[in-house]
Amino acid sequence: MSEVAQRQSSFSRAEFDQWLAQRRAEEGMPVVPARGGRPVFKSWLRDMWEEIRPLPELRGLELFCERDVTMLVAEWSEQVVIGGHACALQVFEVLPLNRPKRAEVLTSRFRQLGGDAERWRPEIKAEMHAQIARMEQAIAEHRDMLREADIEEELRKFEGRLSVRQFIDRASRVVRELALRAANHRMAEGIALHRFHETFPGARARERRLLLIAGPTNSGKTYAAFQHLAAAQSGVYLAPLRLMAAEFWDRMRAAGVPCSLITGEERFPDPQARHVSSTIEMLATDAEYDVAIIDEVQMIADKDRGWAWTQAIVGVNAKLVIFVGSPDAENVLREIAARLGESIEVQRTERLTPLEVAEHPLDSDKPVDDATAFISFSRRDVLAWKQTLGTTQCAAIYGALSPEVRREEARRFAAGEARIVSATDAIGMGLNLPVKTIVFTTLTKWDGEKEITLSDSSIRQIAGRAGRYGMHETGTVTALNRRDLAHIRAAMAAEAEPLPTIAPIAPHMKMLDYLAQETGRNDLPSLLDCFAALPGDTDLFSKADVSSMRDLASQIGDFSLPLSTQFALCACPVDTRSGDHMRTWRQWVAAVAEEVPSPIPRGQKFTADGGTASAVQLQGAEGRVRLLAAYRWMHHRMPDLFPDIEEALAVSADANQFISNSLRRKSVRRCRQCGKGLPDQHQHAICDPCFRMRFERND
Repeated sequence: MSEVAQRQSSFSRAEFDQWLAQRRAEEGMPVVPARGGRPVFKSWLRDMWEEIRPLPELRGLELFCERDVTMLVAEWSEQVVIGGHACALQVFEVLPLNRPKRAEVLTSRFRQLGGDAERWRPEIKAEMHAQIARMEQAIAEHRDMLREADIEEELRKFEGRLSVRQFIDRASRVVRELALRAANHRMAEGIALHRFHETFPGARARERRLLLIAGPTNSGKTYAAFQHLAAAQSGVYLAPLRLMAAEFWDRMRAAGVPCSLITGEERFPDPQARHVSSTIEMLATDAEYDVAIIDEVQMIADKDRGWAWTQAIVGVNAKLVIFVGSPDAENVLREIAARLGESIEVQRTERLTPLEVAEHPLDSDKPVDDATAFISFSRRDVLAWKQTLGTTQCAAIYGALSPEVRREEARRFAAGEARIVSATDAIGMGLNLPVKTIVFTTLTKWDGEKEITLSDSSIRQIAGRAGRYGMHETGTVTALNRRDLAHIRAAMAAEAEPLPTIAPIAPHMKMLDYLAQETGRNDLPSLLDCFAALPGDTDLFSKADVSSMRDLASQIGDFSLPLSTQFALCACPVDTRSGDHMRTWRQWVAAVAEEVPSPIPRGQKFTADGGTASAVQLQGAEGRVRLLAAYRWMHHRMPDLFPDIEEALAVSADANQFISNSLRRKSVRRCRQCGKGLPDQHQHAICDPCFRMRFERND
């Protein structure tokens, strides 16, 4: 007989059922019928517990069952109050119960365990109250920094039945967590997370007037704001893109208003100027202005850069602050204004030209009209459409291009050198192109994690670029198929949904210095973790996502760098998806630690009179320009350690011209197998002869 069979045969369920029936009869209780079940003692105990429990020898004993575990326990249950909160506690100690071989020993064994339980219960109660006293003391010590919700959340750890050991462990954890929560609240107060607006005393002392100019694309919002700024004695324009800042800079100077340009990668100061055109991250909150324009204010909802809009909205020191953007930002701006104690006026604008949704999808058999923009959502698709539409007659605009190249492509399109344009959603912001028709080639895009369908607001933002005022009487938006066209029609007719009432906050150096002082840590990854752990996700002012900076900070390594230097290195706009760029960035970190100047990064040379039909080489030139932009960014923070700014500008200019020349050329896709050119409309990566040869080989 097997060992399992022997073990099972030593327990007779019928024998124990007979014992139970006899004991209940002796106590004058009704006899219950036997039940079938597994021939295991603890299974029988669990199945028959309600019938066994009333027997006098089980007084003081409780049964604990969890999954496959069945135990007899001594238990103390009590309704207590901890920190002013009612809490039901059930704490037990396990009693040893070996599997009895004969039913007749059960009565004496249960009596023995009942006696043990009577001795254990006072000890369990005493231990329970000792741990409660510890928690009460922790709450009293940190009461001024704890919220009732903190205590309630911690006390939830005592839900359900717990062994004495589990109860002690959880009580210790609660004491630690309460101290940590109090410390986090203290640090949140120290960095004024919930009172973020109070960290800008200049703006708070100024009696600011807030004005929201809200309307759809092509409704003259920016023009109305420009009139205010150009007429002011001093002012600042804050843009989401370097390209937009440069365009506004040109516009101010064309109007005879001296203006400086300040972005992350470049500085063009004008000693005579009292106006500044700047990217929004470069705002100097200690400077005073008469008028400030914050453009594309709806980007406060952007998960990566929204913090810059919060900082500008709250901290810009100007008599008149003008917000320019879509109507869906009105609610969150009103909430911020209410928190600041400032009034806000709303000026609504309407489109200056009608915008129509086409009745039918684009007809592929008809020639494409002039002034048409084909919208895709990846560099690959933009270049593929450019090739399909006729490379020399089609401009291309996508995010990987530098602002200089994008401006040149926009100029070609505006001047009629290119009849049509293939672009990403970069066209939806910062480029005023003479587009008559917008064609959506797709309504899905990759958001960095997954494929998503465009939101209604994104569709309206992009579609609104059609029908430039003063150049076209109407604008038209269409798609390549009926399904997408129906979706566009519904999006254009839908009501704008308000943005979430959240104003994200990213840590700045004063915050990090305070956290370093409180925690005794000086490494940026630990301080960013500390910031992320601070309470404050339910307030208007909420913590921004710092995970991308945290990932970069973790690669600094063991270099003993000042905190401000670590922060500057991790704010550098390096392309973290490029292995070459990250290798260069790590070399910069080592050079900064050793205080050794870094030359411009090595790389392929691109001449101003050159060009390429190769998509791979074009991508290499684009990456080269981005890396040089990061070098220029570092120069403006550490000029002595990144000194070769003139060379970086010259090499960037050559590479940009190389890219512009390449985009004018007729690119030729080549077969991946034999290298021969592929026809424009060819849909595959290899040519037909190579495909046939492969098919014949496999056959």
